[in-house]
Amino acid sequence: MTAARRLAALALLASACADPAGIVPPPPSPSPTPPAPGLLRGSYVLRVEAAPECRVGAGGASFVVQASPDATGRYPGVQAVDALPVPAVELELLDGGAVVRGGIGTDGGVPSTSGTFVWLELVATGDVTVGSDGVAEVLGGPAAGFVELGSNPNDQGGMGSCKSVAHAWSLRRQ
Repeated sequence: MTAARRLAALALLASACADPAGIVPPPPSPSPTPPAPGLLRGSYVLRVEAAPECRVGAGGASFVVQASPDATGRYPGVQAVDALPVPAVELELLDGGAVVRGGIGTDGGVPSTSGTFVWLELVATGDVTVGSDGVAEVLGGPAAGFVELGSNPNDQGGMGSCKSVAHAWSLRRQ
């Protein structure tokens, strides 16, 4: 191919890719600003659902917890504990603003809001959603580890026990 033909081919190719109206497209709009750490605070209902493959009595459990920012560690975090005199349900989560991740656990068998006793050892992640009212929640996320249910504090696993990477959890404003 001669130099003249190559130049003509390039010109044809360039004209095929050009905007016929000569309008430059607008730049992409910026993505929304992710929430800042520290928005999970106040009274919440922590819900833990056993994985679908688990044969666990009630399938899940709920607890009322109080969440507050935790700035004592190396990274921003959030801590949530139940209202018992000696807290027995605890979330210790790294708070990245848009995402939280960390542990959810119990100290022995803890009564859920339905009366079922629950033992938890979970590692969880979840996206933080902030409503128009400024309230932050975790509408749902995956959790991996152990979920055990019993009818009383001495019945660990009596209503089912399951280790899975497919448990689910949420932290919704009460």
